Amino acid sequence: MNLLKLGVVLVFVGMILAVIATFLQALGGISVSGGGCIVVGFIPVCFGVGEHALPAIMIVLVLAIALVVISLLFMTYVHRRIKETIPHGVAT
Repeated sequence: MNLLKLGVVLVFVGMILAVIATFLQALGGISVSGGGCIVVGFIPVCFGVGEHALPAIMIVLVLAIALVVISLLFMTYVHRRIKETIPHGVAT
């Protein structure tokens, strides 16, 4: 399975879980908590709601920081590979 299909499937599974959680909370007796993180540039902006929002925010924040670190490592790797393939006499 290629990564594009995997990404699409994960997005749809997340949306389905959000809809199911909304319906369960509307029925009553179920507490729903969650957290999210939006990475703007390299700055993660995290938020949460519900009784267990703090642990959800902490998990999402760790994942966002890992994403930033992986992105920086990948960009450094690509930059080095490009520098190796360009001849030294060519202006960059």
